[in-house]
Amino acid sequence: MNLKGCTNLKGHTAPAPSFDDVTPHHVPPSWKALPPVTATTAGDFIPTAHVVSKANRIFELDALRALAAINLMLFHFTWVYAEKYGFTSDIAFKYPYGKYGTQLFFMLSGLVNAMTLLRRPSASEYLKSRSIRILPPFLLVLGLNLLLVQWMPLRDHVQLSTATVAANATLVPGLLGYECIEPVTWTLQVEVQFYAALLLLFASGALQRPFWPLVGCLAFCGVYGGWHNQIDDTLINSQFYAWSRWWREALIVDHFPLFAMGIFIHQGYLERRLSQKIKYSIGVLLAAVVFHAIDLRHSSPIATLALIGLLVAAQYGKLPVLRIKPLLFISGISYSLYLLHNNLGTVIIYYLNHNGVPPLACFVITMGLVIAISALAAYGIERPLGRLVHRLWTPNAATLPTKLETTRPAVARELEVARPATPSPAESCS
Repeated sequence: MNLKGCTNLKGHTAPAPSFDDVTPHHVPPSWKALPPVTATTAGDFIPTAHVVSKANRIFELDALRALAAINLMLFHFTWVYAEKYGFTSDIAFKYPYGKYGTQLFFMLSGLVNAMTLLRRPSASEYLKSRSIRILPPFLLVLGLNLLLVQWMPLRDHVQLSTATVAANATLVPGLLGYECIEPVTWTLQVEVQFYAALLLLFASGALQRPFWPLVGCLAFCGVYGGWHNQIDDTLINSQFYAWSRWWREALIVDHFPLFAMGIFIHQGYLERRLSQKIKYSIGVLLAAVVFHAIDLRHSSPIATLALIGLLVAAQYGKLPVLRIKPLLFISGISYSLYLLHNNLGTVIIYYLNHNGVPPLACFVITMGLVIAISALAAYGIERPLGRLVHRLWTPNAATLPTKLETTRPAVARELEVARPATPSPAESCS
């Protein structure tokens, strides 16, 4: 398996960042008889915001996020480092499957973010919450990367300019024609573009009945991606190809099917009627077909089906084996880990390896150091900074609980129904 098969079109693979401070939760069977608060035609329900305890989180989804982050480090600290920079001697193993971590992160993002948007009072509130969550840590780490790229081996691979730094600060440098200073943040650009697409769907009311709007988007992705894949090789260096390629990236044609899979999975979970669950299951499979029909990285359909199975099982709380503290800890620091690991880890590996430390030991030591530094950054900088920015941005806002999560409509606060004694799957295993 070659490196190109594991990377995005710009030569880097990274899971999408974990930006979501909420995870949908389980509903005990005894709640299923309650009538929905808000419903639309064809059985499409709109989730309503509700404050729930930590015990109701679907910890399996958090654990999957952690596994994707571990996948990311394995890939970058073995395969990518060996191919791009080179160890002084052969490393014992190289892990080439980083692209599947990227797929999983995008699917998780789709699963959570559409429902997160619907529970916000307005699109502007959603945009504000995402900005507070993403921007301050990103800009701090961007500043750190300006220092890291002065060290070997990054110094020989990164070309800095004022324009490059300014473009990276926008979160979408690729659309402006610049490379990411931190290569893995190409996935952050895709995530931001997905937020824009979500806001458009929300403003049009399409998220209230998401099945057919998403099918329409998938049809566009399939037609455009299929057409673009067939462009004659003689036109690749033409201005026409450059513009068509730019639009392919701007409209996230290659990645929207992954986000759609997540939305379909969660919407199917919310539905009561079997016919609706079947409909959204068909949507998941349709999104998978479109993804592989236009995929340029030759991802395995079997792997995609396995990831879908993992997400569905996690959504329904059927993977209690994943509810272990180390995975939940890594999930909690995953955004800092995403931002910090690649360039920082590369520099650490380089200086360890060039001072006589064997490649495998470099990998193990760097994994531990990067996780420790990311934890310090998450708890000492990222979270306090987020709270500070929130207070400054909304000085008159009432104090809110720290955990707001999306629920089924039947358990919305407006019903004022006391919680039944039957514990949820998450509670019974916590």
